[in-house]
Amino acid sequence: MRKDWAADFESRNYGLRRRTDRQNLLDLLGRITMFLLIAGVLVVRSWEQGQIVSVGYRTQQLQAIEESQLRLERALVLEEAMLKDPARVDEFARNAGLEPVRPNQIIPARYPEPEAAGTLSLSAAPPAPPTRRTEIAQRASTTIEDRKLGATN
Repeated sequence: MRKDWAADFESRNYGLRRRTDRQNLLDLLGRITMFLLIAGVLVVRSWEQGQIVSVGYRTQQLQAIEESQLRLERALVLEEAMLKDPARVDEFARNAGLEPVRPNQIIPARYPEPEAAGTLSLSAAPPAPPTRRTEIAQRASTTIEDRKLGATN
């Protein structure tokens, strides 16, 4: 509503209508499109940065696991070397009641003659006679089992 104060006249603009300007709509649409495009790029970039950080943390975790596995492997190799030590094995055998092998206890293995086809058959080999060594080993295993049973009782 418009009022003319000098003439004390009031007029209304009922005849004016709002018109949409096509150029202004296209300009607005272009600005909104650019805003959405920039926002999308920023969202994708922040997601990408988050993935990079996540991969970095995972890499550090895997490196720590690898280091612990390598330490464990080194410890197991040392333990294996210690357990395979001939002096330790000899001491354990003596404590179990075994004695060193005497030269007269060593029996050379007999190998069968190869067959005409050129293959060896293990079933053709004669069975090994029982030796004093097998008897000692059987007594030692019985002694070890008795010790275990005695320790549990």
